[in-house]
Amino acid sequence: MTARVPPWRSPWTPVVAASVPVVCTLWSVAVPGGYFGLLLVALTCWVVVVAAWAAVGVLAVAALPRPRSRRLGRLWPCALVPALLVATWATARSGVVERVVFEAHRPELERLVADVQARPDRRVDRREVGLYSISRATADPNGPCTLITLRHGDVLLGSSGFAYCPERAPTSTRLAEGYSYTPIDGPWYEFVFTW
Repeated sequence: MTARVPPWRSPWTPVVAASVPVVCTLWSVAVPGGYFGLLLVALTCWVVVVAAWAAVGVLAVAALPRPRSRRLGRLWPCALVPALLVATWATARSGVVERVVFEAHRPELERLVADVQARPDRRVDRREVGLYSISRATADPNGPCTLITLRHGDVLLGSSGFAYCPERAPTSTRLAEGYSYTPIDGPWYEFVFTW
């Protein structure tokens, strides 16, 4: 009869624990500018998970009956933590999460733009649109754009959000401060404003 492995010595423990930093990392890149605080939490969680992975890996190898080389195949779950780390990093860097979240909320954002254009003051304050917390949406008085500023985007000394510019592409400022636009799709742009 095989002895049951305690959960803290199981090679699956770090894999299950890795779900926390995976979710935190992907959530932190879901909005323009990202959530810097959440990214720091994710990085801290990754350090803890990698340390647990190393400790459990050493303990699991030490607990293997001799000869160990033939039984190392039992520890294949230990290879999942580095794979999850690399896959999460690649997904976060690719911008896929941000695009998927934007596309999921695009119809609601377009309704918000229509609402802003219909109001006499051409402004909407504090609105929740799915995962996005919007502090303000305003129509640009000098042009055809509507700027949707996110409440929790963690751009250092600035703000971030979306710009809806159906007639022409907005122009980014060339100086260190001002608006910087990145095209998303069609009339939609991501903007970052820095001071």
